[in-house]
Amino acid sequence: DRQQLERECDAAQEDALAEESRFHYLHSLSAVAEATLKRLDDEDAWKRGHGRGLLPNFKCYEELYQNKLAQQTAFADQLRKQRAQIEQTETASTKQRSMYAGLEKVLRAKIEHGDAEAKADLDGATGTELHFGAANVYQLAAM
Repeated sequence: DRQQLERECDAAQEDALAEESRFHYLHSLSAVAEATLKRLDDEDAWKRGHGRGLLPNFKCYEELYQNKLAQQTAFADQLRKQRAQIEQTETASTKQRSMYAGLEKVLRAKIEHGDAEAKADLDGATGTELHFGAANVYQLAAM
């Protein structure tokens, strides 16, 4: 008899907890719906000119989001222009790098094959290494 009562109490307590949980869930949904309706009402009032508006620079959410969209569009256009400029200048840099690599190969080949004049030119060459941002430049001194 006692065990039967304990089981009934446990079941009733679980039902009460489930009901309480459902109450809080529905209450939260109701609060979200009320906040959404208030925002819509405020938006309509601001569009009609009633009230202080959303922000000093924006009368309503629509203006705010249109401004943000325009900013992002301008930013995307700016990035596209920068990308195009980089792609144009990159081809010249790539060509210059490949020409330098070819020159270096020729000079190394001359040194390896014992060209005394080329070796003397390289041994006697003095210069300074300069750093311009990400570029390293080696400037040969005049002979």
